Amino acid sequence: MKLEVAEEVKYPWVVVPVGDGYTVARNGKSGIPEVGYHYYLERRDAEEDAEWRNDNEEE
Repeated sequence: MKLEVAEEVKYPWVVVPVGDGYTVARNGKSGIPEVGYHYYLERRDAEEDAEWRNDNEEE
């Protein structure tokens, strides 16, 4: 399942597999990768976090 990200999000959050679970990450505005603070066992939970972060992104 691919996340659809609004075109206006320049640095979208995406789901990244980590061990037996998932987290969210993006290529940061300064070129330094950023990682979310939560670890999810279910991929869908990480997808919801990424969607929320992309929808609430402040430029």
